[in-house]
Amino acid sequence: MPEHRARDAAACRNWQGSRHGYIPRTWWMDPSWIAVWLARRSFAASTRGRHRMARLYVQLNSILTGMDVEADSKIGPGLLLTNPLGVSLWIDAGKDLTFHALSGSGNTMRNGQLEGKPIVGDSVEFGSFSCAQGPIDLGDDVQIRPGASALRSVKSGLCVSQRVAMRIHNNTGETLELTEPPSGAPQPCSHRSLSVSLQHWRSDRDRLMNEAEKFSPDAKPGRLSAALLNQNMALLVHRLAHLCHMRNWRRVANILTGFNRWIFKLTIPPHACLGPGVWLPHLAGTIVHAQTGPGLTGFAQTCLMPRHGPFAPLSHAPIVAENVLIAAHAGAFGSVHLGAQSTLSRKANIVETVPPGTTVFAEASAAIFGQPNALPIRKAETTKLPSWRAVKQEDHRARLRFETNYGKLPLQSRLAVHLFRKAQFAFHANQIRKARTYWLVSRYMTGADISARSQIGPGFVVVCAPGVTFDGAAGRNLTLMGQLFVGGVTLDGRRAATPAETPELGENITLYPHTVVYGGCTIGDKATIDAGVTISQDVPEEYYVAAPNVRNRTRRIG
Repeated sequence: MPEHRARDAAACRNWQGSRHGYIPRTWWMDPSWIAVWLARRSFAASTRGRHRMARLYVQLNSILTGMDVEADSKIGPGLLLTNPLGVSLWIDAGKDLTFHALSGSGNTMRNGQLEGKPIVGDSVEFGSFSCAQGPIDLGDDVQIRPGASALRSVKSGLCVSQRVAMRIHNNTGETLELTEPPSGAPQPCSHRSLSVSLQHWRSDRDRLMNEAEKFSPDAKPGRLSAALLNQNMALLVHRLAHLCHMRNWRRVANILTGFNRWIFKLTIPPHACLGPGVWLPHLAGTIVHAQTGPGLTGFAQTCLMPRHGPFAPLSHAPIVAENVLIAAHAGAFGSVHLGAQSTLSRKANIVETVPPGTTVFAEASAAIFGQPNALPIRKAETTKLPSWRAVKQEDHRARLRFETNYGKLPLQSRLAVHLFRKAQFAFHANQIRKARTYWLVSRYMTGADISARSQIGPGFVVVCAPGVTFDGAAGRNLTLMGQLFVGGVTLDGRRAATPAETPELGENITLYPHTVVYGGCTIGDKATIDAGVTISQDVPEEYYVAAPNVRNRTRRIG
């Protein structure tokens, strides 16, 4: 409708103006606009009963922008998606709805029946890595802060934040051991056979068809349509890459794996061994480096990998038994075992073995409700950059140090750092249009959203580019593992934060997946931060920020 298109376009232009310092003539090339336009086309096709055309727009949106949207959503005018990569949208909403990076909303299923999707009012904002799920009502002007979850109805004008307090420990003078022993030799793999690999892929396809029938009985895809969906195409590419890896055709395997990274923004190394019947409904930003049994389910921003990245040996990766479910924003890190029929609930990030039949709940999913309040503001200072040659050499040395210990990084990761440096130097030379061009190329090619105005010192390493969102300052030797958010938050979520409203990180810091750092906070040098941590206050030098606690509930398997 013309009203929807006009208000969507105005919201997108205003956001870009506040972020880049000017409204580009090519504002329509920004992923934030492409995602909204394709989403509107899918809504219109679904309303007319043209389910195949709606599915085509949804698949195209996933490839171009990394966003997953359900075509039967109903959203009023003024939709804004500041960074669509990793956003999962299934919702009924009023006007001026805002979604930030890696956020999502969706349906819930109980006893095989859909319970319903969220219904929200006008001017609702979803912060980065936030979510709303189930048949709940969110009133007008509700703000969900980064990392928070809305699992019950919220009255108008309230702000939803994480209930759990940050667990900070003094680690000064100590050496914190972050390595883990190998989980053991990988189990025997039968994927040297092409027939077995294709049989397992057909199981993936059948699993997708069964799940699609549960969620949309009227629009269940046929076998050919299911085989051509992005989820199945990505799994087929991985199974062929794994087959080539097992036959020692490493170059072909790396090319096929690169296809998944560049096109679907999905990271599954060729040596990762997946059993049959895998279902990954949301590809962009997902990381799976593990040895899994049959029936793995991984929702948005699933992360299964060794602690030091998805390119470490398989012997340091998780071992996952059959019929394991990983909910949104959940993950397992290191050489852990996930027992049969176990479940990691939303935002549960674990580094310990989970017994069979156990559901792991996370404190991070609990929320508090209150009035929106302004966050601290830091003193933003512009530092002088070293020469281009010096910065590039230090970045190169830092990458080599990482690769020596944890495996070779792909071209996509190296390109994310290179394009950011080009954008950073152009921005500091006041060439803001040139800086935006480099940022835009990086956003489409690598999936990383690293603001050109960010002040990051030499020795910068990006391990897994898709899903990285960074807007702030950092000292030397910053390492970003993937699936994380560092940036500012404003009371008006449709305006980009100023530099003073963004975080400042010290030197020698590594951020792991599912980490959220927001507001004008400061993190000291050599601070250690676990995966799944949400930070909005200052952290002193050499302190350790532990992941939120989890609790287990065991059920009988039978």
